[in-house]
Amino acid sequence: MNRIRRRGLSYVRSEVVFRDGARSWTVFGQDGAKPPDLVDTNQVLVRAGDAAVLIDPGGVEIFPAVFDAVEREVPLAEIKHIILTHEDPDAGSSLPLWREVCVDELKVHVPWLWLGYVTHYDREADFVAVPDDGMEIRFGEGGRLQLIPAHYLHSPGNFSVFDPVAKVLFSGDIGGALVPPDDRDGFVLRDFDRHVTYLTGFHQRWMGSPAARDDWIRRVREAGPEIIVPQRGLVFTGADVDRFLNWFETLEIGTAVRGGTPQRQTPASGTAPAAAQTAAPPPPEAAPAPTPAASPIFGAGKPLARAFKDSGRRFRLITRSDFDGLACAVLLEELELIDDILFVHPRQMQYGEVDVTDNDISTNVPFDERIYLAFDHHLSEMERVGGRRDNHVIDPTAPSAARVVYNYFGGEEGFPYVSGELMDAVDQADSARYEMDDVLDPQGWALLNFIMDPRTGLGRFRGFRMPNYELMMGLIEDCRNHTIEEILELPDVKERIDLYNEHRPRFEDQLRRCTTMHGKLAVIDTRRETEIWCGNRFLVYALFPECNISMHVVMGKQDRNTVFAVGKSIFDRSSPVNVGELMLRFGGGGHRAAGTCQADNPIAEETMAELIHRITAET
Repeated sequence: MNRIRRRGLSYVRSEVVFRDGARSWTVFGQDGAKPPDLVDTNQVLVRAGDAAVLIDPGGVEIFPAVFDAVEREVPLAEIKHIILTHEDPDAGSSLPLWREVCVDELKVHVPWLWLGYVTHYDREADFVAVPDDGMEIRFGEGGRLQLIPAHYLHSPGNFSVFDPVAKVLFSGDIGGALVPPDDRDGFVLRDFDRHVTYLTGFHQRWMGSPAARDDWIRRVREAGPEIIVPQRGLVFTGADVDRFLNWFETLEIGTAVRGGTPQRQTPASGTAPAAAQTAAPPPPEAAPAPTPAASPIFGAGKPLARAFKDSGRRFRLITRSDFDGLACAVLLEELELIDDILFVHPRQMQYGEVDVTDNDISTNVPFDERIYLAFDHHLSEMERVGGRRDNHVIDPTAPSAARVVYNYFGGEEGFPYVSGELMDAVDQADSARYEMDDVLDPQGWALLNFIMDPRTGLGRFRGFRMPNYELMMGLIEDCRNHTIEEILELPDVKERIDLYNEHRPRFEDQLRRCTTMHGKLAVIDTRRETEIWCGNRFLVYALFPECNISMHVVMGKQDRNTVFAVGKSIFDRSSPVNVGELMLRFGGGGHRAAGTCQADNPIAEETMAELIHRITAET
């Protein structure tokens, strides 16, 4: 706190644009003492009871004044979240200063696309990566903020923030304008027609995608805001909300560059040159490439199923040796796209140990830029890759990688002969949506999943009549042509089921001996066990129902390192920890509910202690 440079007297103005009991929206800005070469910005504080959220808290140069003004409105201990809607320095370069004065558990929400960039502001911040489809933040007494995608308006990774109770929308740069001080009276817009003078040049220069604009307007109209607060300029209220949306909807945007010379709008005047305000015929657009029926977030740039089939080309599939990998193989075999399969561990892909070529398709493993086409659903991969790739099809909202493949190639229409029961089962398996009975007495597809799951541990025991690779290859055809009841009676499947059931009592006893509780975290440390019995990885949540998250600590391959596997309870889903993000910080990866990382043995105890501290601090 004593390191913060304070001004002593704040010239930042503030105005409450919404208040209802303990809920409020306050806008800060229009700093009369700031240097004239700094653009004016609006910083927003949202309160719900005893908790608050700061949205785009501003640049480092205006921090002292904004800090003084905010501190007068709210105890700093109540600020639990900061949202950076995009990467610009005028939106968030003050982040490390806010972290010094706010609570230690402050969460900083940032578009995943910019995570590796905004860490240049503050590496130690507790970042929450916002997926492209947005998310909801809950805080305080009934506080809810919905992050609405606003990509390419102007930033390629950008969000608006909507309060569904207050009906207030923070729109970011959309609706922004550089208004001269002598042409404003407070924060709320008074004369829309006059304000269009300032809106036009700004939006034609900064907003480059009509398609993105139309999508944003559709989402916003569905939300139904009654107040729109832009990051710069004046606040729209009442009828001016619809006036702005109607005006923006018909504005010709992306036209502010003429003859290779961009038109310039200056902070001093807030107006654009006449050339920027004169509409010109838009350049002809190329016909859009075909997109799949249920297009995922990325990767719609490669041929679709029909084009693949027509080409007659066949690929090698690189995937994991688990139920999701099996389902992906079933789907791609159904399309006659693969003629070979390589089962790998994710770390082999991440460390470049697999010879990947343009003749490969991968599913559910880390992305390699040499691949022809990759499918995934892990949030941490969006952060690790750090940018858009035409050959990377990733949807972190999908319950399984198989579902991403299924949707990409047209869903039910593209796979008329693939069992919907199989797709539901792999979604249930990969997202761990099981009931207690499924864990204590698994049947059907659930039992097949547990038998195939490498984490069950059957692979540690030899002597099976058919090796695992051959079994997996055979199951691709079996899952296409047999019922689950018939599959479970196959001799090589039944052999594994028998061993799974035989080990159950010993596995349960081992779990009880090796588990210690740290609050709601169950740590299962089996490094000193001479034999680790095979068993259901979810059984710990049945034996220790008080835990909502677990961490398995095991020796790595040939005891060369230590592996930490963290997962949330599938019965008590109250843990707020973003596991994939946490594992990424320790060199691993995963998604929100599960992930792994590794450490060299000499630092294993230190790593374990730090993981326990971070998990229990959030839990």
